[in-house]
This record gives sequence, structure tokens and C-alpha cells, in this order.
Amino acid sequence: MKEVSSYCQDNHHLYKHLEDGRWIIKLAYMTDILEHLNELNIKMQGNNENILTSSDKLKGFKRKNSTLENCVTRGTGITGNESKKQLK
Repeated sequence: MKEVSSYCQDNHHLYKHLEDGRWIIKLAYMTDILEHLNELNIKMQGNNENILTSSDKLKGFKRKNSTLENCVTRGTGITGNESKKQLK
């Protein structure tokens, strides 16, 4: 993080965000969401995939997403890997 911060301080107008803890946590949360979407995308591209298996995976993702959303809404915890790293 120090290297990125040093580079951005000299070369980029977004440097101020790297010092904002709240912004970093939001970025980490967004990273976690995109990681889950990427995993779903990869699972839905298998050789033996069809509309039925993809539909099942999408339903499972929606249930998982609903659970994560409830955790964040209630403030009971952030469950993503990047979010956990930022909170340490």
C-alpha cells in the first residue's frame, strides 16, 4: 500500500482517497462483490452447463447475496476477504 500511495501522491489526483479509511472499506466491499460475480460467471461457463444448471447457480448466488446484504444492512459484519483485510 505504501508504494501505491507514494506513486499516487506524485502522479494522481485520487491520492486523497487512499488516506480515507471509509473510502478504502467501500472499495474493499466493492472488490468483494465483484469477486463473487466473477466466480459465478466462471461457474456458469463450464462445458456441461445448460440453462437448468446455470439457473440453479444463479438462484444460489441470489440467496448468498441476500444473506450478505442483510449482514451489511444490520451492521453485523462484513464477510468478504478484502473487506476483512481492511478492517484489521
